[in-house]
Amino acid sequence: MEIESLIAILMENRLLKTEEEMSKFHAALNELMLIPPDENWLPNLFRVYSDAARNTPPLEVLLRYVKSFDKSAFVRTLVDITPELLESAAEWLRVFYIGTLADRVKPMYLRDLYAHLSSQHQAQIRQIFLTMAQTNYYDSAMEQALKEDIAYVVGESV
Repeated sequence: MEIESLIAILMENRLLKTEEEMSKFHAALNELMLIPPDENWLPNLFRVYSDAARNTPPLEVLLRYVKSFDKSAFVRTLVDITPELLESAAEWLRVFYIGTLADRVKPMYLRDLYAHLSSQHQAQIRQIFLTMAQTNYYDSAMEQALKEDIAYVVGESV
């Protein structure tokens, strides 16, 4: 099956509300994961995510696949797609950004991109970061590291 068709199946079944949706999503995802990743797919793969999804484990499997893409392409696409996903996938955006900040290399890409964004785009990402920084993760070392990583990217403490 062609990539566009597989991604369309993921989009059509992304809410994962029924057994049929889950089955179609899994089949398309399994087939997609056999194909070497192409960074041109990343925007549409990010669009698959929805906070309205009923069953998140399949989306977590997709996340592992998406994270296997080139690090700079992943971060660039995440930053570019953020404004579009704020309404439909804000929780997932936080997951993506936490994972990005926890990586050893991705924060450098993120910092470079962030510095060149419009003030509106920076404000959108900063709001995600503020929500992340205010969340109680029950691990003070992790919370401190997260705040330090956010400060590194935005250039000031949050």
